[in-house]
Amino acid sequence: MKMGERIAKLRKEKGMSQEKLAEALGLSRQAVAKWETGQSFPSSGNLFKLAEVLGTDVDALLKGELESPPAPSDDFAEVKKDLRKRLLAAGAVAGAYLLYYLLGRLPIGFSGYSVVGWLTESSPLVLPYLYGWSAGLVWFVFLLSLGAALGKKYRFASAVTAGHFIGYLLGEWFGDRPVEIYLCHSHIGWAVWIVVVFFSVVMGAVWQKKGWPVRSKAFALWAGVLAGGSVVLLLLLRFFA
Repeated sequence: MKMGERIAKLRKEKGMSQEKLAEALGLSRQAVAKWETGQSFPSSGNLFKLAEVLGTDVDALLKGELESPPAPSDDFAEVKKDLRKRLLAAGAVAGAYLLYYLLGRLPIGFSGYSVVGWLTESSPLVLPYLYGWSAGLVWFVFLLSLGAALGKKYRFASAVTAGHFIGYLLGEWFGDRPVEIYLCHSHIGWAVWIVVVFFSVVMGAVWQKKGWPVRSKAFALWAGVLAGGSVVLLLLLRFFA
């Protein structure tokens, strides 16, 4: 900012016209106008008078830009931006679980159901096995993911959400046992889902702490460990259950 611009800015902040400033300095309005447009510069004596009238110092007029506290609007913009980011992350998490909730009900069909009845059906005997069995527990995983997103723990929220889906798919598709066991009537899908979710919580905490960017080799390795570890846990459960 040039000196003339600084003079004009301070004058306006004081609520003074060029005429009023010129009158306070004992000069003509044209002299002040020339200072502000850069056509001329104040003498050393006028500089000190000018600084006194405008409530600043000579150095501020001659050298640096005027220092002023950050505008409240800037702080508000940052808060608004941060809140928007949190809400978008929370919305993405909620959307993922809502999609899971709706898709899990498609196999029961719509025959004999009202809209409300279809949305609230909770019998594990009617719903897909693991979906129906875990319906109550999924709310805890959902709230954990949602709370992490709202708390700016975006990586942790993403990992737990991914772990839920990985655990569900592995448990539903590969959890069957060839012989009946006392745990859940020849099905270990519930155990697969639980251990994979817990594994994703641990992996999510690691990712959150390290902060690896998605487009990095470290993240690719982390994702491979999450996916591969989930499969290993499935195999171990099938072998030892």
